[in-house]
Amino acid sequence: MRILHINSTIVVNSGVMSVLMNYFRNIDKNKVQFDFLYFDKINPNSKTYKNEIQKLGGNVYKIANLKNIFKFNKKLDEFLKNNHYSTVQIHDPFVLIFIYKTLRRNNVDNIIVHSHATKWSDKKLNGIRNRALCYKLNSQVDYKFACSSAAGNFLYKRADFYVMNNAIDLDRYAFNKNIRHDLRNKLNLNNKLVFGHVGNMVPQKNHMFLLEVFKEIIKLNSNSILILLGDGYLRDEIERKIRENNLTDKVIVFGKKMDVYHYYQVMDCMILPSLYEGLPMVGVEAQCSGLPIVFADTITREIGTDFSDFLSLNDSFKQWAEISIKLAESNINRDSGYLTMQNMGFNIKIEALKVTEKYKEINE
Repeated sequence: MRILHINSTIVVNSGVMSVLMNYFRNIDKNKVQFDFLYFDKINPNSKTYKNEIQKLGGNVYKIANLKNIFKFNKKLDEFLKNNHYSTVQIHDPFVLIFIYKTLRRNNVDNIIVHSHATKWSDKKLNGIRNRALCYKLNSQVDYKFACSSAAGNFLYKRADFYVMNNAIDLDRYAFNKNIRHDLRNKLNLNNKLVFGHVGNMVPQKNHMFLLEVFKEIIKLNSNSILILLGDGYLRDEIERKIRENNLTDKVIVFGKKMDVYHYYQVMDCMILPSLYEGLPMVGVEAQCSGLPIVFADTITREIGTDFSDFLSLNDSFKQWAEISIKLAESNINRDSGYLTMQNMGFNIKIEALKVTEKYKEINE
């Protein structure tokens, strides 16, 4: 069977695409194949998953931008007449109301909506719009998927849903003391207390809050370093704040890195003060390497372990700093992260088998 995934983009730094590609790499392709249809314009300099998708046996299609609903539906109608799919999985829930009739008219029997977040949007007006567009969702969708219970309860309220965990290749992220030693040497971070953050530089990730926390960390432990991985339209503003607070010798901005998993080994504690999340992939990856994390309590506790903690964004920067230092100095057994995350349902090899059975059940 072939599942058509409709998502806004196929770029490499998309969290949704990261989840889908983890499943696609590990799913039994004799039983299930993924195809992808996206609608956002992609910067020519951005890396995408197109080549990998095609190597894995999937197809990639570009359709008209969603800004022109009439044109979008016309192109989608033409596409579905030439490419029949009985199952379509939509990763931007608010899109369904625009394409529902087109899907049904082209004999799409199984419409899946997948909830990846616990907030409608970063922007207030967009949030109001997206909420309004989803008012019919529960009556239009055939199967409800979510990345976590929190994301499912947010979108579907009291309706039943299936949790498709944000599972990863645990072997790739397991703790490796040799990588830690070599990279800390290379970056001149020996004998430093290293805090870190991985995420796009957008309002949701709350970098300004993070920098305020780190200022308090330095007051308590001047031997601390903060490393930031990720990029985005707020990067200039973040780097300006670093300069204004005389933190240029304490904060290292790496930008995008394809080997992020190596940097988890370097860190002693990660800080994730996001304004909202579904279930952050970096939280799964980092904890697989045994890295303690201080999460904002806006993030679902489904991701919590006994070596991480949750704080309110209303707590003081000093409180965040104290807990961050406590976890960084806790000397936990970093090797324990692998088994902990496997027991929590984040081993992609196991979860891919479950999802295969779910798709089989849907298409019977």
